Amino acid sequence: MTDHRMKPKAAGALSGRELLARWLVRGRLTQVEAADQIGVSRVQLNQYLQGARRPSLDVAIRIEDATGISIRTWLLDEAPHEEERSRAVDEA
Repeated sequence: MTDHRMKPKAAGALSGRELLARWLVRGRLTQVEAADQIGVSRVQLNQYLQGARRPSLDVAIRIEDATGISIRTWLLDEAPHEEERSRAVDEA
């Protein structure tokens, strides 16, 4: 089996969702195949790819194990996400 995990990149170079999308392309994986490897549903994976949702710490660990994309990528991602934006609007 070929190892399609991502090589570490400079911090801040690409967002987690961009790295995740590249991992799918490099591995020639469908979202269903990638979701199976990570251990999430295809819907969840699509939400991460679209930036609509951030992975939980548990899922970020599984993403790192499957792809080599560091947990730090998700923790340090400063891009706003739809879920967080809508929560902020609801709290205002």
